[in-house]
Amino acid sequence: MALEHRIKELRTRNGLSQAALADRLHVSRQAVTKWEAGRGIPDVDNLRAMAALFGVSVDHLLDGAGDAAGPAALRHAVDVRSLEPYKPAGRPLGAKSHRAVREAYPGAVIYPLARMRSNNRVQEFLEWGMMLAFDTPYGLFGVSDSLSNRDAYYLVEERNRHVLARVTPQGVEGRELPEPVTGRTFTLGADRFRRTSRSL
Repeated sequence: MALEHRIKELRTRNGLSQAALADRLHVSRQAVTKWEAGRGIPDVDNLRAMAALFGVSVDHLLDGAGDAAGPAALRHAVDVRSLEPYKPAGRPLGAKSHRAVREAYPGAVIYPLARMRSNNRVQEFLEWGMMLAFDTPYGLFGVSDSLSNRDAYYLVEERNRHVLARVTPQGVEGRELPEPVTGRTFTLGADRFRRTSRSL
């Protein structure tokens, strides 16, 4: 697959129009049109910016090699701490992360997620050992992970696709899920997620 096809595939997979991609890269829509038609190629700075935006390497953009085995990630850089909190109707509290994910995915249906990290075998063994030997509560590794990872997670539903969005202080990263989420809970790797019953 040539560079122009990879750019178009990654752009459409992330739900961006040519104009939206151009806006993210600070170039004209005509430049994106030329790249996707094979009538021009992005310069090094634009290749790097696209690779960061889509969560792939520059090598993958150029020749299909590298780190794009999974679904592409879309990054929306923003200083989340500088945003005004977004308060959904009927909710007592607002959050800056709500505002960030709303701006990254306007018009989408968005559900806040609760995340719980599953223990690996060693952690499971240690949890049970400490509980039996020292009468400690079960779940210490999960609590420790929750305290160290303060990012917010959201399930984004738009245009027949589901995206797991993660909001960090630096912005929003979205990764398309391989299958639609049909229930309230789902698992990805070592992470278990539970969505709220009400969207933002």
